[in-house]
Amino acid sequence: MAHSFTGLPPEAYLAAVVASSDDAIVCCNADGRITLWNPAAERLLGYTDTEALGLSTLTLFPQGVRAHESEHLRRVLSGEMMSQLQTILTHKDGTIIHVDHGVPARIGA
Repeated sequence: MAHSFTGLPPEAYLAAVVASSDDAIVCCNADGRITLWNPAAERLLGYTDTEALGLSTLTLFPQGVRAHESEHLRRVLSGEMMSQLQTILTHKDGTIIHVDHGVPARIGA
């Protein structure tokens, strides 16, 4: 197995980067269910990783933009490349949050 320049296996190094990032990192599967949730996502949106893992990503969006965001997810999963987007999310307490977000890479395509 290859090691990163830190001496850690690549998976451990990547896990440390995700965990220590100041940016919220949220990943989902092909069904739109959250599979990865870092501490910055918890700070931004108020859900613990235990609460967030397995939720539909659409849960994070206000009702009025869910159809639009569902279409974004469909396009990404079909292989379309998308650029940086602006959207609104809903904190666990109901507060609306305006965010810029990158569109995730499709892994395993």
